[in-house]
Amino acid sequence: MERDIWERVYFKESYEKGQPFLFYVLFGTNNVSEVEVSKEKHNIDEMPDELDIVNYNKLKNEDEKNYIERLYDENLGTLLKEKSKILYEKVINCNNITVVKGEFDDTNSLNYLKNTIGIIQAIIETNIIAILDLQIMEWLEPEEWSKKYFEPKAPISHDHVKIFWSENKNDIWLHTRGMRKFGRPDLSIRKITSEKKELGIEIINRFIQAYAYGFLPDETKEIKTKGMDEGVYGKILGNYDDLDFNNYYFEIDNL
Repeated sequence: MERDIWERVYFKESYEKGQPFLFYVLFGTNNVSEVEVSKEKHNIDEMPDELDIVNYNKLKNEDEKNYIERLYDENLGTLLKEKSKILYEKVINCNNITVVKGEFDDTNSLNYLKNTIGIIQAIIETNIIAILDLQIMEWLEPEEWSKKYFEPKAPISHDHVKIFWSENKNDIWLHTRGMRKFGRPDLSIRKITSEKKELGIEIINRFIQAYAYGFLPDETKEIKTKGMDEGVYGKILGNYDDLDFNNYYFEIDNL
């Protein structure tokens, strides 16, 4: 029998500190009543019971207005302006948004992700303005989102996670956001020299792939690969309130 491409081939028992969690915000959803979701066209198996789809309107009341405006306030608004001032103006001037979010059971399948992607694609086809992937703090225009997430018919785990780095005089801090989509901790490596930055990114990418397909963090297992003088270990730290990750994270020892 052919293997399901959305199967988590390395899946083990659930990671005790979390379950897969998705959170997307769609701006300019004026025609959500016209959404038609097709199993064949949108590549879905079902409408997940865990998925909440909630509409908000600035004109409805002050609470909903404030909720919407906070989504492009401060850092997220700056990121949107840097991406496109035209898109920023469109976003801040629209009244309607739709939040698509849900927490799912940690299983041996990524079908929850596939189904959510298909549902968002169906909403996109009603001619919306923009999508905010809140987990990785990324703004996308509808065509970008479709090309990146919907058109590939197999999961591309690295596209759902973002690697950030902060640089100071002496070293670099590498860390991810988005691993909570797979119910796994994010990744962090501090105090990397510029010469080892690419090695750090390579190690993080390996963990992204392994975790997305079901591996669990292991504090007892040595991490070693080509280019490392000696093996290192990692430790699970943090919580969902940590602003750098909004997640637990696996802190890997200095390389």
